[in-house]
Amino acid sequence: MNGAGDALAGAGFELWRESNGTPGLQTGTPGGDTLDPRGCTTRADGLCRLTAEPGTYYWREVTPPAGYALPANPVFGPLVLTPGNAGEGVRVRAVNTPLVPPVRGEVSVLKTDAETGDPLAGAVFRLWKETNGTPGLQTGRPNGDTPVGGPCTTDESGDCTRTVGVGTYYWQEITAPPGYLLPANPVFGPLALTEENAREGVTVTAADIAAPVPVPGAVSVRKVSPEGAPLAGAVFQLWRETNGTPGLQTGGNTPDTRVGDDCVTSLPSATCTRTVDVGTYYWRETTAPPGHGLPANPVFGPLVLTADNADQGVAVDAVNSPFRGRIIVVKKDPKTKSVLRGAVFELWKETNGVRGLQTEGADPDTQIGPACETNRQGVCEFWNLGEGWYYVREVEAPEGYLLREDPVTEPLQLDVRTPDQERVVELFNRPAEEGHHGKDHGKDHGKKPGKSPAKKPGKSPAKNKKAGKAKSHAKGHGKGHGKAPAKARRP
Repeated sequence: MNGAGDALAGAGFELWRESNGTPGLQTGTPGGDTLDPRGCTTRADGLCRLTAEPGTYYWREVTPPAGYALPANPVFGPLVLTPGNAGEGVRVRAVNTPLVPPVRGEVSVLKTDAETGDPLAGAVFRLWKETNGTPGLQTGRPNGDTPVGGPCTTDESGDCTRTVGVGTYYWQEITAPPGYLLPANPVFGPLALTEENAREGVTVTAADIAAPVPVPGAVSVRKVSPEGAPLAGAVFQLWRETNGTPGLQTGGNTPDTRVGDDCVTSLPSATCTRTVDVGTYYWRETTAPPGHGLPANPVFGPLVLTADNADQGVAVDAVNSPFRGRIIVVKKDPKTKSVLRGAVFELWKETNGVRGLQTEGADPDTQIGPACETNRQGVCEFWNLGEGWYYVREVEAPEGYLLREDPVTEPLQLDVRTPDQERVVELFNRPAEEGHHGKDHGKDHGKKPGKSPAKKPGKSPAKNKKAGKAKSHAKGHGKGHGKAPAKARRP
């Protein structure tokens, strides 16, 4: 029962019989008194009752009723049961005192904007209790302070609160609100909750600074020719300087950072632009425009975008020179392999989309420059040629030789893949009949490679017109570049 005499249910008792001859209860073994194996728990009427033989007994309270404390001395007795009082039995009162509830109070943190003081939602805190005796918060194990509950996220009021017992506490901010920075020291406290201040609780304000708002700006590259004309079809990658090493690094363990996807220039501006945050950037050209080669250094930058120039952005021109190649024709005797001077050639470019070479009609292919006569080295050269497919057409054979039966070479391709940007073609002509004496092969007549001969190109003197079959051979340099386009030569 309690001090008011009210019955208390739920108290657990043990019954012991005096058996060792020593006054009072001794529960230790060996030599202790004897425990009745029957335990007893008080009912709603507060009674525990067991039937026993006459003797001396003690009740020992081992579990107090809910909300009550064990008595300072939980042993009640002795109770002497004799034949004379066995009919009524013997009884003792066990009084329990209510527990004093522990003093508890609120420990709070208020998250605010450091500049305006407005409350901030979305900050995540953890509460710690000082338990290791070392001043300040230690979160490491095994000798750190003790976390209290799980993380707490501030609501619209900016508040996180825990109700706890008296002690010393710390709030640790583990995640800043969206758009804010964690403080340099994210621990707020100590907050000492005592019996005196528990009713009001203790609180601390945690002010955060807003994160800088990224300043966006444009980083651009414009693809142009040496003359400043815009060029479509160049492919660029944008990279941001992030590894601290000057210049662009695209590979290795710590490359710089790729920004976005590839960008392909298009007309009219031929410009690639990305809107990015302030920083240092590089444009890297990976594919040149059609008909142009990549620059020796395909990286353009650094381009430094700052808060001061973000409104205007930063830009760079990437200049590409057009592809320029050459075709070299070497004229030889088919048997002796000696070089032959005096052969006249025209160069034509495939431009009309019709298979084979067309030199006449409403839409012929395009003749490139004047005709060229082989010099004393048997060489004729056509220079400064752009990408495309070409035909070499022999219009006049060397003195004493016959025109080839088919005077037009196979299609010859020039592009950025052509080794050394040149194609070399060897052509052979069959000598005329025995006794025919041609021009003096020991003189050059002042003709230079790539220059028009004195005679009109395309016109062959009667003595050099086709006579029977002529043996010819064409040699192209560069794997895959001697293949004809998807068309056949016109008969």
